Amino acid sequence: MRSVAFWLMRAARFLPLMAKYQKDDSGSATSFLPHTGTIKPGYLGQRIPINRFVSEPGFDEYKTQTTSVAALFEHKVNDALTVRQNARYWRTDNIYHSMYPDWASLDPNEPRTVARYVFMNDVVRDNFASDSKAAGCFFWAACLLAPFLASTVTSGKVVCDDV
Repeated sequence: MRSVAFWLMRAARFLPLMAKYQKDDSGSATSFLPHTGTIKPGYLGQRIPINRFVSEPGFDEYKTQTTSVAALFEHKVNDALTVRQNARYWRTDNIYHSMYPDWASLDPNEPRTVARYVFMNDVVRDNFASDSKAAGCFFWAACLLAPFLASTVTSGKVVCDDV
């Protein structure tokens, strides 16, 4: 869902406000099955069924939620000078849990059994970015652009793997 609102304060001032919200609960569908046993026959000519589920019921999860707001301010001081201020805040909450075969630990003497790799990544990230610009063209036909940029990112992250 996105929305944009424009506020024309005076002929010389312009302030678009934008907001976005996105949610994805699609789940994880990766299984990382090997070439041998799926495309080519495997151990003793057997094949791994294409519907083989290698995780645990209820464990695989992929959820993302993103929210952002932005403001783009412009003020035309006069015919020669314009000042702009842009700012954006966005937050991302992400949960990604997956379990799949760890083919690197496969025992060549017993290729029918494989360990599983567990991947868990839960992240909350807050971001803020802004930039300010002054642009001026003066009577001697010289133009000047003076930008200032600022950005910050904070995140809380929990990662657990090889459990």
